[in-house]
Amino acid sequence: MDNTLVIVLLLISLLPILSCSLPLIKFQVLLTARAKVVVFIPPPVDPGDAPIIRGPPRVPVRMVRRAYPPVGGTSRIPIRLGGGAGRRGEILPGTIPGHGQGWACAICHQDEQVGRLDPNPSPRINPGAPSSKANGRMSAALGSLTGPTARKGITSLVDQAIVSGANFFAGVAVGRSCSKEELGLYALGFSVVVFLLNLQNTLIALPYTVHSPRLSGEDLKSFTSSSLLHQLGYSASTAGVLFLAGWLLSAGHGPAGMPAVLWALAIGIPFLLLREYSRQMSFAWLRVQSALLVDLSVATIYLGGLYYLARQGELSAARAFYLSGAACALVASVWFLLKRGNFSFVSAHAVKDFRRNWELARWPLAAGIANLAAIQLYPWFLTVFHGTEATGVLSACLGTVFLANPFIIGMGNFLGPKIMHAHARGGTEAARDIVTKGTLAIFVVLGPFCLCMIFFGDFFLRTIYGGKYAGNAGLVSLLAVGQFVDVITLPMVPASFVLGRPDAVFRSYFAALLVTGTAGLCLVKYFGTIGVACGLIAAGATASLYRWRVYQSALRTVPAGSDL
Repeated sequence: MDNTLVIVLLLISLLPILSCSLPLIKFQVLLTARAKVVVFIPPPVDPGDAPIIRGPPRVPVRMVRRAYPPVGGTSRIPIRLGGGAGRRGEILPGTIPGHGQGWACAICHQDEQVGRLDPNPSPRINPGAPSSKANGRMSAALGSLTGPTARKGITSLVDQAIVSGANFFAGVAVGRSCSKEELGLYALGFSVVVFLLNLQNTLIALPYTVHSPRLSGEDLKSFTSSSLLHQLGYSASTAGVLFLAGWLLSAGHGPAGMPAVLWALAIGIPFLLLREYSRQMSFAWLRVQSALLVDLSVATIYLGGLYYLARQGELSAARAFYLSGAACALVASVWFLLKRGNFSFVSAHAVKDFRRNWELARWPLAAGIANLAAIQLYPWFLTVFHGTEATGVLSACLGTVFLANPFIIGMGNFLGPKIMHAHARGGTEAARDIVTKGTLAIFVVLGPFCLCMIFFGDFFLRTIYGGKYAGNAGLVSLLAVGQFVDVITLPMVPASFVLGRPDAVFRSYFAALLVTGTAGLCLVKYFGTIGVACGLIAAGATASLYRWRVYQSALRTVPAGSDL
């Protein structure tokens, strides 16, 4: 690939991030976690006599959530602080406009920030006036743009852009350097990777994300260690199954070249799974910067190797998976060495923790299998009926539509833990607020993206994968519509767990699987790639409609603010 093409592809891959930056920042403001209490203590209280509460490092403080005595009947009172930032519980000098000097006692969480206000509020403003309340809310919203939660949300999107970008460029490299058949083999192998990664996330990462916020100290270390032992056992099992599948296909069954791909996956999959485990642990700890470093390192090594193989004319689907495994092995090993202090191995706890995880994960695991089967079966159906060349064309069109994946998966990575933490702190009402804002954010970003694919999809397809894939504008448009109808209810998936309906997720995906196994199979057989797109629309619409109905029903039966 020449330098001009590389630049064009890079710009195209960043379009979803560039298009959604402004509205996303706005919604991150709405998703910002509420701070605890900031108490204003009027004079003549001496700061040395005020209670000091031990807590995490320094956090910015710019707004009072409560005040004593109450001023103007409002719970959000702007103040002017003499100091810039304070420790949790630290007493800072401040001024309530029109009420003189005092001291502000900041009681916040480490990852929360209270909204910033005008640094020079007028002392003649009455804090109880409606205009002052509106100004306070506006200032709080503007201040949240630079808050830690907003930064973490944006960092999560950047991280997912790197992961999706690396996968995207890998597919482009195989598609441009190799034949359509080779791209079809790569697509089949990648569907296996996606299936296994998602199963691991459901079986191991999801229970950890749900339970870990309620643990601390040695209990948290022990639970983290148990999750790692579960992950290692899962990796060994999947590697064995892939070796066996490759050996069976080598007897002449299945598409030519598939055994080599499966053997490459059998060697590399333990390291791909370990890398994904490190990412999900970082997200569960709300340490998105750590995930960003891991994924940036893997992408640098992986894309560099792909570029070299493509220039040498040695690139193939199997070699792409070998290279991916090597990059993940190196980076994941370094991550584990740096994070080893978070683990405290107690083998007896691993069995007990697995039983507890299984109680939570059995429904999501069944849902994950149903969901992945409903989606990932289509390339295999297409290969059986129309060969790997048709699968290669489908992969190129999906790769074009998946330009939105950095946003979609990044929102999923961010909203899942965020909804769990919000429910743990504020109950159902707080979780519902996150779901509403997240759904609206997805609509605002993916709606225009879908229209863009409808009108300019063929241009993007030819620009990215080359002229040999031209003439598939209708397929790209239908795939974009299918993506939109399936993803619009994404925030309702983690919400189902906190609302006590984990079975709803499974039932929605099982309904989609029924559509795939019946109507979808017939559509693929008689209409090829267009049939795949129509099947995906039908399956996605069925799942989304069911999730929405169950979510609305659960909200009516669960009291607001309840903590299940």
